[in-house]
Amino acid sequence: MKLDYLISRRGGRGSWNTSKDVLWHQIGTSKNIIVKLRVDGQYLEFHVLDKSISLGSHRPDFPVRLLTDEGLVKLADGYLMSKTEASYTRREDLLKQYSDVKKLLEGVLFIDHKLLSKPSLIERYAWAKVVSKRLDKEIVSMVRDEFKTDAEGLTFVPIGDTYILVLQTSKTTVRIDDLGDGARIAILVSLLLLASNPTLVLIEEPENHMHPVGLRSLTDFIFKLAKDKNFQLLVSTHSVEFVSIAKELAENLGIESSVIYLERDSDGTVTSQNFSLDDAELLRKLGIDIRLLYVF
Repeated sequence: MKLDYLISRRGGRGSWNTSKDVLWHQIGTSKNIIVKLRVDGQYLEFHVLDKSISLGSHRPDFPVRLLTDEGLVKLADGYLMSKTEASYTRREDLLKQYSDVKKLLEGVLFIDHKLLSKPSLIERYAWAKVVSKRLDKEIVSMVRDEFKTDAEGLTFVPIGDTYILVLQTSKTTVRIDDLGDGARIAILVSLLLLASNPTLVLIEEPENHMHPVGLRSLTDFIFKLAKDKNFQLLVSTHSVEFVSIAKELAENLGIESSVIYLERDSDGTVTSQNFSLDDAELLRKLGIDIRLLYVF
């Protein structure tokens, strides 16, 4: 369950039922969490309630809802909760009205370091989907081109009491776990991207534990895949170097891109400010660190 994951991903503990309050700023659960999403020029407002909703004989339903003129609707199944919470009915018309939004959100892929630290989980999820279409050839080609190795193939071999994904070269076979961080993360990310066919990919801080050369190679591969597979990419970063790398690669590939600066005020409201990559580069040349805009 996605809310369980968001709660537990930092410390590895808690769930919606036991620790949901931590999602609220200063644990102030009297107000709904509101997330505004812009889709095709239209702003949509999603609410996260501080309770589960009982659907009669059904198990409790996790309360993430889209605000409409008639109330709060769950896009997964079309159930509408009236503004007074007096009724809860299924609305096929609302499902049809927001079908494109539903499709977009169903295709969201979130990649963070907690996920990347579990290669066996990624392999079990992605390998069969990737190899059945021989997309593993794309991964091997990426490793060979981007990381300058003589990679020839990917396969599983028995090691101990399990099977491990390995990279085959012209002279040896290397466990994915034993590769440098750049190549290892690139292979795991590519497995996820090729197996998922996503609409929107969220990647958290790809610069962590990465050499700048490896970061450039990984970013180049992800950008090429985003252009080829036509998915939107959002990357959170604290790295000025990553912004510069992204600017150069986006220009080379003809990809539209921008920098979004996020700031949270004392009331917990998160606001955003958009910059073009050219603007970000100009600020860098002027000696202004874009990460410190809150000072100005």
